[in-house]
Amino acid sequence: MAIRNMLLPIATFAIAGTILFGLGAKVPLWSQQPPAFAQTMQSPLNCQDIANRLGGIPVPNGAVCDVVVVRQSPQIAGADGMNLTQFTLMNSVLEFIAAPSNATAATGNATTGSSQQVYVMGDFALLETEMNDVLAVVKDNGWTVTGIHNHMINETPKTTFMHWEARGNLDTIIEQANAAFDQTSIKG
Repeated sequence: MAIRNMLLPIATFAIAGTILFGLGAKVPLWSQQPPAFAQTMQSPLNCQDIANRLGGIPVPNGAVCDVVVVRQSPQIAGADGMNLTQFTLMNSVLEFIAAPSNATAATGNATTGSSQQVYVMGDFALLETEMNDVLAVVKDNGWTVTGIHNHMINETPKTTFMHWEARGNLDTIIEQANAAFDQTSIKG
């Protein structure tokens, strides 16, 4: 069997020197011990808690907490019928990093609960019918849309990816992200 055919069913996604197999297992590109720069970049954020609150899978990545929210419904199929939803790049990804202690600028509305300030980059994997409702939530919360594009062609149903960024209170941004997800069928 060709290597290409063996790798197709395995979702791979490179993040800062790590390859993710499936949607969660990590295999370092380096030997068992990560390089010194990676050892010193530990996030003060509780990535597992953030992922739980978003209904996603945590992917700690040094100072960054990546969360993959896997589409539960509907399954996205490629032109050849392959389930594309199994690939990380066909799902929503949110990346959180703690803001410096002197950061005051916020794009999200109202601050609640935790005082943890964060910067977040995200990518919502949306059906074309979900775009406008999610865009309304994003705009209402003062987030910045940084790009809208497709990852695939000839998939069914059609998907469009909305990239965005936000700064502000961790709890508030999680609430706002969940409000955006509520406008979709992503979580089922």
